[in-house]
Amino acid sequence: MAKTTRREIYTPEQIDVGVKHKLEKIDSFLSDLVSENSEEKLFLRNILGLMLKVYHMDANNKPMTKMQACRYLPFKNQTVCQKYVEAAHLRGFIDITRDKTDKRRLNVVPKEPLVVYVNEYIADFLDDCRRAIDSAAQVATLPEEGMATASSSSIDKSPASSGAPVGSSQKRVDRKARKF
Repeated sequence: MAKTTRREIYTPEQIDVGVKHKLEKIDSFLSDLVSENSEEKLFLRNILGLMLKVYHMDANNKPMTKMQACRYLPFKNQTVCQKYVEAAHLRGFIDITRDKTDKRRLNVVPKEPLVVYVNEYIADFLDDCRRAIDSAAQVATLPEEGMATASSSSIDKSPASSGAPVGSSQKRVDRKARKF
């Protein structure tokens, strides 16, 4: 069975509309970056991954340690990471609390400003996706739901990429698929 790529699903015109949409977002981001209060925007850009992860883990009742928090920052230097986590704490985005089961461990917990920021950020992201899809739909008909998309089975979903264990039953399925 031949693999289908996303480029084959969308028309060249739709891809072009998507590229233009992304370029507008990049231009907007760059102009915002050099505008007033750019230090705050730089801080938020560097800490965004951490904020999303703290929000997500808290929503799933999984505590994040202060040490884990540093892994979501784009810095290799541990001291710089610690300073960013402390800055997020000082700016009121997170609380740093002692773990109830292990008093040596410090947990990072979201505060209301982080929750509000992430909710707004994700709402803007989803609105942006909707605008991009609407623009692409005006150029040409979008693929129907039953057609190949990034999550459909026609795109390469090998057991290794799906995380499924490759056992003898999986190998039999793979051999049967090759026969067709």
